[in-house]
Amino acid sequence: MATGAPQERIYLDAMAASPLDPRVKEVVCAVLERYQGNPNALHTEGRQARAVLERARERVARAVEAAPPDVIFTSGGSEGNTLAIWGFLRALRKEGALRDAAIAVLDIEHASVLEAAKAAAEEYGVVVHQLPVDGEGVVQEAALREALQDPRLKLLSLVAVNNEVGTVQPMAAIAQLVRAVRQERSSPFPLFHTDASQAPAVVAVSLRRWGVDAMTLDAQKVYGPKGVGALVRSRAYPLAPVIYGGSQEFRLRGGTQNVPLIAGFAEALRLVAKEREQRAAHMLKLSRLLWEQVQQRIPRVALNGPPIGSEHRAANNLNVSFLGVEGEYVVLGLDARGIAVSTRSACHLPDAGGMGSEVVFALTRDPERARSAVRFSVHPWLQEADVARVVQALAEVVAMGRGAIASEEAPSV
Repeated sequence: MATGAPQERIYLDAMAASPLDPRVKEVVCAVLERYQGNPNALHTEGRQARAVLERARERVARAVEAAPPDVIFTSGGSEGNTLAIWGFLRALRKEGALRDAAIAVLDIEHASVLEAAKAAAEEYGVVVHQLPVDGEGVVQEAALREALQDPRLKLLSLVAVNNEVGTVQPMAAIAQLVRAVRQERSSPFPLFHTDASQAPAVVAVSLRRWGVDAMTLDAQKVYGPKGVGALVRSRAYPLAPVIYGGSQEFRLRGGTQNVPLIAGFAEALRLVAKEREQRAAHMLKLSRLLWEQVQQRIPRVALNGPPIGSEHRAANNLNVSFLGVEGEYVVLGLDARGIAVSTRSACHLPDAGGMGSEVVFALTRDPERARSAVRFSVHPWLQEADVARVVQALAEVVAMGRGAIASEEAPSV
């Protein structure tokens, strides 16, 4: 799919922030130059900006099979998750329905979900069920069913595609369990939210076909601009604002909408929907090639998450533990050689305790696997020649790291 000469620097951290599609950049720049008005103003410039905003809302809704009024634009994934959880809890509190409430989240959720759940427990006394995953990162069904049987449960929030090990959750099957509980109780609860920020780049996303009540989207995960995203929710999902200041976004998110970024976000979603199959095939080919060559060149490595090519693994993700060397050593060694990778989510606090990836530990319960884990997240513009260069550099860095450790551990004579 990709063409041209190999890149001067090789970027393999697309799940932290994906490269900006050049076609999306053109849209952002064109709107930025042409439409100067506030989209909430009554004059001609305002109405023109409003028209661009609403066309973008329609495009985003179409991309995830929702209705335009379901789309609430945000500054990105973290704000979308905060609105989905805190906006929901605040709405329940206004209705007097928050007393003795519980929510459930995965133990490998993004920090914005885990921290919001923790704050809900501290400030509102909400009970939080933290659901474990199996060795591939899929939610354990027994634990999920047990949480769903809690009559206090108001909200289930599960990440659709994990950003560290690429696990794809069986969304439709989970939603079916949720609906069965609601029908059994003749209750609207629990509602089902998903952080789908990583999902559109690799799988078809649908509010209705997945059967979820709300989903978070983030432009920077789908080759769009940073600083914009959306919470898409059904009308049955109650919300109260967490950002005040105006009647924008159906009175649920105060602040002037960033029309150029929103237009770019909509274009990015349109392009990933149109080209997803081709892009995913290309990225899977590169992920598989990278893993095969790593196994051939470097001993003592372990794949974290589902098998490459599994329906439960995102095509753009490869997470590998290089046993006997710290993951951060590998990241810094590759960076010095012009290659960008990561050890875990960029949104977590610095790894001061030497824990490594908490997600990998949740899957493996192996501290060494967690400390030595490195995430490689590919993108559509990467080439096979780039993979060869990465593997060569990896072999050098890992050998140096293991050699240094061996020298430190050797007895003095």
